[in-house]
Amino acid sequence: MAAPFDARVIEQCAAALAAADQPQSTLAMIDRLGMTLPGHCLFSVNAFRAQTMEVERLYSSNLQAYPVGGRKQKKATAWGQQVLLDRQMFVGEGDAAIRSAFDDHQLMHSLGVHSIINVPVVWRDTCLGVLNFACPMTHIEAPQIAAARWFGLLAVPAFACSG
Repeated sequence: MAAPFDARVIEQCAAALAAADQPQSTLAMIDRLGMTLPGHCLFSVNAFRAQTMEVERLYSSNLQAYPVGGRKQKKATAWGQQVLLDRQMFVGEGDAAIRSAFDDHQLMHSLGVHSIINVPVVWRDTCLGVLNFACPMTHIEAPQIAAARWFGLLAVPAFACSG
């Protein structure tokens, strides 16, 4: 990805945020820009349903494996506590980390996922949802984490449109 203040990136972000087809245009822009940095092979976005401690998929770069509308229960999980309740990023490096955090680890591995960055999207002290950057490499570098966090900030308006 070009630097966050690159004029082309700014124009792409502005156009996506101004588009009428929210939240799809903003989430697709994050997906497209995020392919370079953090360098994901699979990108999905989940809304957090606090009442039931579930996440519900709003966007997926692989609709066959991860269709929109799919839900996952995160009650009483370490991942749910860290990401959804404590609103802290989760960086899982390597197959063991993926296996320990996700029930669908076999599907993730079959899609070439060997690490993940989960970014809580937070507004007004509330977790609205999560960006999931699933990556093919086994080690995550600091610039990848920073880029993922930046995209989490850009995603806030998309959640306002998703209901």
